[in-house]
Amino acid sequence: MTSNPADLAQLQRNRLRAQADMFAAVASHGTIVGTAREIALIEFFRGLVPRRFEILSGAIALTEGGKLQKASNQLDVLVVDTLDYPTVLRTGDLAITLAPSVRVVIESKSDLARGDKFLDAMEQIGQARSLTGGGALSALYCFGDPTNASTLRTWINDLLERRSEFVGWARDAEATRPDKFKSWTPAQLLAVAATYSAANLPDVIVADSGAIALRVDENGKTRFEFYSPLDGSPSIVALAAKVLAHVSQHVVSAAAPAGQTGGATGAFQLLVTHFEASLEKADVDSLDVTDPQPSLGGQ
Repeated sequence: MTSNPADLAQLQRNRLRAQADMFAAVASHGTIVGTAREIALIEFFRGLVPRRFEILSGAIALTEGGKLQKASNQLDVLVVDTLDYPTVLRTGDLAITLAPSVRVVIESKSDLARGDKFLDAMEQIGQARSLTGGGALSALYCFGDPTNASTLRTWINDLLERRSEFVGWARDAEATRPDKFKSWTPAQLLAVAATYSAANLPDVIVADSGAIALRVDENGKTRFEFYSPLDGSPSIVALAAKVLAHVSQHVVSAAAPAGQTGGATGAFQLLVTHFEASLEKADVDSLDVTDPQPSLGGQ
């Protein structure tokens, strides 16, 4: 008896969910459950990505004037090139890394909801992307909602409205703003608005419940296009395809053995194509997220 290769993605997703939810079955503490799900995501990608890259968690070391600065960020999942780059500090799978060595950054969430919960998650992944200088693939992965593309589009549109509000409040101290933000300085407002800028928005937003948004940069503009899993395939495949496609750019393609074709490049393309075949465009308009002005801090 043989199984259909198309079932592979679903089987991988089932393994991911089983490992992610085991601690939730016996523990109610949010930190324990969240950490268990981060580990499950790490193990998922450890089974896909070539061994020249390691799947770690930790932080990216800041530098200034050629000197290391104290790292203050905490990142859930990092795909790091430890073959060609050193780590600043490491114990087990926890590491402080250098920005040039980071290939992928993934922020993991147990669940998301419209409003502050989603906006805070987008701020976190925006900060992470800015630390890498935009050279790493960045992604937000949620083990729960949102279920459909139209909901995710609404949430991202909320972010655009908040970005515009922050810039407006920073420029007009007399503007009416919610109590939560009344004490914020212009610098604080612009700092958060910068994490919501087109340059720092993630490449991929994926919810296990089904919603998928993929970033597209084209002709000086940035937009999100929305997808849905095809025929019940898991949405994690969208993230897997993007991660594999991105790290393939950093692998020197070896020649294929005699009698075979493709080499390393062909092997990557085979899996990327397999995963992408599980997606279909959602019946939702794309969303332009290009910054409305050249500089968020400009006058």
